[in-house]
Amino acid sequence: MMIKAYRCDLPVNKDILEKYPGIQVVDSSLLFGLEHIMLAIEKAEYAFESGCNTSANIFVEVLLWASAQRQIKHALEMYGLNGSQDVVVFGAEIPPGFSDAHGMREVEIVLDESRINVLKCAFSITDAELGVVPGRVADALRELICERISLGAVQ
Repeated sequence: MMIKAYRCDLPVNKDILEKYPGIQVVDSSLLFGLEHIMLAIEKAEYAFESGCNTSANIFVEVLLWASAQRQIKHALEMYGLNGSQDVVVFGAEIPPGFSDAHGMREVEIVLDESRINVLKCAFSITDAELGVVPGRVADALRELICERISLGAVQ
């Protein structure tokens, strides 16, 4: 599966999904990096293979895993497109010319202090939890979010 992060010149809304049913476009503000969505894709694919999927749609299943939620509504609130300018696009293939047609340029997701604070809130991660995991705060946050995603399988 191809995965790319983009910064868009103009806000992107969910109508883009209707034009390109073979891809998913999500707001990237609550992703710690491309690894976040890669783990969610892996978990969603396994859920489909084992018959444990919550959604009939693989893209929605990915959002459930990325959000560490089991409610589709909550996952869509976290990653839905609401005038987003920072997005991640994934699918079997990203259509040629897609990024140019929508004024997108490929970027790297940076886990800076601002994003760390937003992610801590979104995933209910406390400073006490971060303090228990050795290493840099950014690395600890990644580890704790991955743990929450993985625990989604036992909820």
